[in-house]
Amino acid sequence: GGFLEVTWGADDDEFDPVSQVRQATVELELEREGKIVQRVRQSLPQREFTPQELIAYATASGRFDEPTFYGALDLAVGVDDEEEAYRLVAVLRRS
Repeated sequence: GGFLEVTWGADDDEFDPVSQVRQATVELELEREGKIVQRVRQSLPQREFTPQELIAYATASGRFDEPTFYGALDLAVGVDDEEEAYRLVAVLRRS
C-alpha cells in the first residue's frame, strides 16, 4: 500500500500555439510510510482544443448535440465560476 500523487503540468511547460500542442510535464510520486520511494517525471505531448473546435467537431460529425461545458469534473461548477473552475470539461451527447 501507499499513496500515489499525480501532478499534471508545470508552469514552464512549452506550448506551440500553431499546433496547439503542450509538452505537458507529468510527475508520479509514490509515498510509503511518509517517504517518497519512487518518482517518475516525464514530458508528454498533449493536444489542446478550444470550445469552438469541439462544437465544430460535434456538429460536423452529425452524431452529437452541441457540447455542454463545465469548469471541473463537478457538474455544478460552470465554466465562468472564477473560484472553482480550473479546467474545461466537455460533455457530448448523441443526437
